[in-house]
Amino acid sequence: MEHLEGHAFISYVREGSAEVDWLQRELESAGIAVWRDREKLWPGDEWRSRIRDAIAVNAVVFIVCFSSRSVARTTSYQNEEIRLAVEQVRRRPPGAPWLIPVRLDDCDIPDFELGPGVLLASRHRADLFGSGRELEARRLVNRSVAS
Repeated sequence: MEHLEGHAFISYVREGSAEVDWLQRELESAGIAVWRDREKLWPGDEWRSRIRDAIAVNAVVFIVCFSSRSVARTTSYQNEEIRLAVEQVRRRPPGAPWLIPVRLDDCDIPDFELGPGVLLASRHRADLFGSGRELEARRLVNRSVAS
């Protein structure tokens, strides 16, 4: 598959690392570069500006992964990443498929507001668990390539 300019930014909480590792392998095997904090942030980096740039400057897609563990948290850095992504969504044409919610288990997608009357939960999600995991991963990869 053709290599894309830019990268897929994956937003997640540490408890979902094993599932996100699998998703990263799927994306990279399709020629999609992946930006994850644990690989791209180095000691001494000003992490907020690095993450902001990774989201705003060269992300061809923003994949936000949710699980029962992540939505149960009252605070997380993932929420800050989502807010940065929402700023980018608001600069794009309505309905542009740049921000893609992913469920790693049977959890609810939080109601982040993407614009007037548009919630993150209203975006079609990819469910990367259960018997449909492989098909959903292929569909997510194909959407990421097309973005």
